[in-house]
Amino acid sequence: MKQPSPPAAKPSKAPTAPTLLQQSPPGADTPLTHAQEELLEELSPSTPIAVSIARDIIMVDGELALLPKRRNTILWQSAITPMFDLLRRSEGCDDKQAEDLAIAWAKGCRDAEGAIISLGVDPTIAHNQAYLENILLIGNMEKQIERLERRRRQLLVDYSHLNTDGRINRTRSLGAIDDAEIVADLESGPANVS
Repeated sequence: MKQPSPPAAKPSKAPTAPTLLQQSPPGADTPLTHAQEELLEELSPSTPIAVSIARDIIMVDGELALLPKRRNTILWQSAITPMFDLLRRSEGCDDKQAEDLAIAWAKGCRDAEGAIISLGVDPTIAHNQAYLENILLIGNMEKQIERLERRRRQLLVDYSHLNTDGRINRTRSLGAIDDAEIVADLESGPANVS
């Protein structure tokens, strides 16, 4: 007779994505960070359309801040495997040591980088291999960064035009009217101003 298997243990908490991937640019319903609030305050939109364009500028700015971080994270994570392979070929450490050293190096530990160099391994080889393995993805990310930079510049131009037009209209409606200039009619002679 078959013994009943014990119930599977339920995970206490679902795994979460890395922190960097959880960060998202603000939308209409996302609260702004302190830096984004400062940028909104600096733009100081005064009309609903200006607020909309300012929020778009902030969203694009947030995406531009995240993309290089994501690109670098991808490259560092991708460099762990080539580094592990290089360390194993150097015969200076076993699998566990090579794995620990490669992970510590990818996390930015200077001691790990020093240990790797002392084993005769050049860290740039692992970086170059990671870059080559991800060249299409990195190229697409670079294009996306360029598109976002163009989009931000265009939004800033639109916002500037909107504010300039608004200021001109407000000063025309609220400001004093300049003195009129009397123009003489050339055929009838000088104008008589009394």
